[in-house]
Amino acid sequence: MKILNADNFWDTDLQDVEAVFLPKGKKITDLPTTLDNRVPSQGNVILNKTINIDNEVKKPSLLRKLCYFFFRK
Repeated sequence: MKILNADNFWDTDLQDVEAVFLPKGKKITDLPTTLDNRVPSQGNVILNKTINIDNEVKKPSLLRKLCYFFFRK
């Protein structure tokens, strides 16, 4: 097994890199490809936590709009 460092990482064979991080005989392609909540999704951390505001907040009625227009400060 080769010692990995910044100088030889990109020139090292994938099997040697796998051997450093995975148990003997296991390949990176053997690992599951499912997502879980331990690590946020790639990109924005709130990517799966966004909502459609139109579904959550009701549109103001005509009466509410008129009250806002006449009684705002």
